[in-house]
Amino acid sequence: MTSELGDAEDKYRRKIDKEDDLILSSIDIHNINDGQTVIKTIPVKRNPMISYSAFGEGGGEGEGDGQGDGQGHGGGGKGVVNLGIDKRRLKQMMQSWGLSFSKPGKKTKKLYKLLIAENGVDENQEKTIEAMLERHMATGYFKEHGFKVNVTDEDMRYNLIQEKELPNLSATFVIMRDVSGSMSSYGEFSATIAGLIEFWLRQRYNNVVNIRYIAHTTDAVEMDSKKSQDFFKLVAGGGTYFQPAYQMVLDMMDGKHYNSISASRGKIEYESEDVFLLHITDGDTGDNGEELYSTLKTLFPRLTKAFYLQVDTYSDQFYKAFVSMGGEKANAVKSGNDVSYKNVKKVLDSLLN
Repeated sequence: MTSELGDAEDKYRRKIDKEDDLILSSIDIHNINDGQTVIKTIPVKRNPMISYSAFGEGGGEGEGDGQGDGQGHGGGGKGVVNLGIDKRRLKQMMQSWGLSFSKPGKKTKKLYKLLIAENGVDENQEKTIEAMLERHMATGYFKEHGFKVNVTDEDMRYNLIQEKELPNLSATFVIMRDVSGSMSSYGEFSATIAGLIEFWLRQRYNNVVNIRYIAHTTDAVEMDSKKSQDFFKLVAGGGTYFQPAYQMVLDMMDGKHYNSISASRGKIEYESEDVFLLHITDGDTGDNGEELYSTLKTLFPRLTKAFYLQVDTYSDQFYKAFVSMGGEKANAVKSGNDVSYKNVKKVLDSLLN
């Protein structure tokens, strides 16, 4: 005997699987089986893809007191940026978009295998003797002549070292976010794009991805990597400079002292792992261009890929400089503040492809 509720559940799952939209979460339904209540979980389709609730809205309690100090250090408050995702469906959706990276990451040369050649240099005596013995046993040479070393040209074996470049198995993803007052309405969109890029990187690197968070206004500070919800809710007073944030990434790579409130602070090993950078801002900055561009000139060669997301229509000056200086390593896009499925896909197409 089949369960009507079970049949309905199966049909519902098949229908959901055919949908192009992302399944975010699930709800529990109750089934009565032999007088016992059985809880079953079914998927639920929702938009936007990553939900977000601003200060004082939505459920949950963030950590911190919700007070900024003008330096990008504000914390918590009520409301939560929820980054929970149905990974199976998200992977299917993003693969269906055909998203990829335009340039591969760093690769490490390793000795791959030893080849055997008929002619060459650097004789491998052990394999040469083995070849001679196999020939003697196959032809019956030992029975007629006894055990004698009789190496011919066809027995000669040589070492040919073949090097193979293996892709790195780990990466660091630096999420750098402008938290000045003009960015107060872009928390949801920032969390959405950053969360999806992070997920995509984890798929590529078998989940071995170290996330670093940098908040900046006129100064920059590394935030706690274990409190991503707080990071995307930060709003602080003051102006905006990009230079301190980009300089902080260089200091992380060089092992220098930098401003951090993260328990997992440490050096970024850019020479041995892939490093991805996402900068989210509205584009309004008071930087000295010469100093900022000098920092970028040093930083870009150390990055695997750099993403620049401008969420407003301020000056194009830095936008154009970022693309020009970064070349193939840099992707930039102007997004607005639209968290719809269509716009999120468009932004990811521009950044990841």
